[in-house]
Parts: sequence; C-alpha cells; structure tokens
Amino acid sequence: MVTYEPKDRAAPRAGERRRAELGEFLKARRARLSPGDFGMPPGSRRRTPGLRREEVALLAGVGVTWYTWLEQGRQINASTEVLDRHIGDPDWEEDIRRLASLSREFAELWARHEAADSEPRVLTYLHPSAGTLSFAVSELEVPDMPEARIVVYTPRDDDTRARMPLTRRTVTPAQATV
Repeated sequence: MVTYEPKDRAAPRAGERRRAELGEFLKARRARLSPGDFGMPPGSRRRTPGLRREEVALLAGVGVTWYTWLEQGRQINASTEVLDRHIGDPDWEEDIRRLASLSREFAELWARHEAADSEPRVLTYLHPSAGTLSFAVSELEVPDMPEARIVVYTPRDDDTRARMPLTRRTVTPAQATV
C-alpha cells in the first residue's frame, strides 16, 4: 500500500511531538517499575521489563485502551476524575515538578488545570433484524485478573433500547432438541 503525505505535513506538528514525547516518557517509566513495587504478584513471563500496560491502567484507575492511546501519542484528554485521583501522590507530584522544570510550556499548561470530561466510546452496529443500533461501550477491569476485562454495551438512545428485543433469537421446537 502506498500513502502520500503532503510536504507541509512531513515534519510532525508541535502537539504531535509533545504527545510522542509523553508516550516515550510513560514507556520508560513503566519499564523501570515492577509489579513487586506495588505489592502485586510478578505474574507470568514478561516479554519486556517493567509493568504491563494493563497493570499501569489498573494502578492509575484508567482504562487499558485509554492508557495505551496515551502511550501511543494519540490526542486524548484526561478527565477531572483521573487527575483528582493522583492529587497528593508523592511520585505523581515529583513527576509533575520534574516535567515543569524541563518544559516551560508544560508548566504553563499544567498551571491552567484544564481537564476534559471523558467521552464515551460508541459502537454502531447494523443488526439484520433490528437495524442500526447505537451503544456506549464501558470497560471494567478485573483487579485479580489483569488480562481480563468486562465490556458492557449500553443502548445510547430510546430507538436502540426499543429495538433490542428484535435482536433476540427465537428457538423453534426443532432447534431446541438438537
């Protein structure tokens, strides 16, 4: 596959560069930590040193997908709840002080205390009987099983809620005996 990138987009924009730098910082920090640092069992064999993304997300109280996107440098926002959860954490505050000393821009942005409300992930599904259905997707972590998560799909609107019975399969007597 061949893709074309216009000449003016060849150099990453400042925001993209900052997100990439944050991602590298998070990866490096994660690599220096171990589950034992947090009283967690070591778990099964690790391909790379340090905590797994799932473990960091669990410890930080955020979703695995959100943390992964943050590490990948995607453009996302931290919710107020996520930021509030870390107030008073000495490691968190030390990291903030260090980042602020390294970057005047970071210090100015941090001083604004701007945080965005989280936006729910949305799944739109075309069902053969019910038509277009729209769901909010929520992921729940299972604390004792970092490799597992519970995914909940909640109807986003009254139309979807009303059409949910159309998604149920009816079993004929012949199918029930098979």
